[in-house]
Amino acid sequence: MRLFASWLRSHPVDVQRYEDLKRDLVAAGVWGPDYTRRKADFVREIVNSARQEMGLPPIHGAL
Repeated sequence: MRLFASWLRSHPVDVQRYEDLKRDLVAAGVWGPDYTRRKADFVREIVNSARQEMGLPPIHGAL
């Protein structure tokens, strides 16, 4: 999660994308475990972008 937070601090476009995703989920009535599960692909995408920048391989499973 540190990679995720660190990436967002220096990538405002991805911060906006994350905010939009969260707002859309709440507007659609998605909450609880489903809310977390539906954010997982985005979080994995960001973590893998950070890992790639560091020369690390991507992760494909659960975070």
